[in-house]
Amino acid sequence: MKHKPTAAREPFSSHLRRYWQLYAMMALPFMYLILFKYVPMFGNLLAFRRYRPGLGPFGSEWVGLTWPSISPCPSSSPCS
Repeated sequence: MKHKPTAAREPFSSHLRRYWQLYAMMALPFMYLILFKYVPMFGNLLAFRRYRPGLGPFGSEWVGLTWPSISPCPSSSPCS
């Protein structure tokens, strides 16, 4: 029982050179995804920090949900 020899895989550079049109078509949706879906998440990060302009967004103190205090039931409510 003889096995057929397997073909060697082509290097990525030659694959990219051959199919560059496909990669160019994929670039626009990926740029859209990053620009309009991931960049706005930076604003969500700033919502939970006590932002100080001198410290910048990553040097500011992390406050989480304690500031402003968020409570499901106000203290004057009869929920408890």
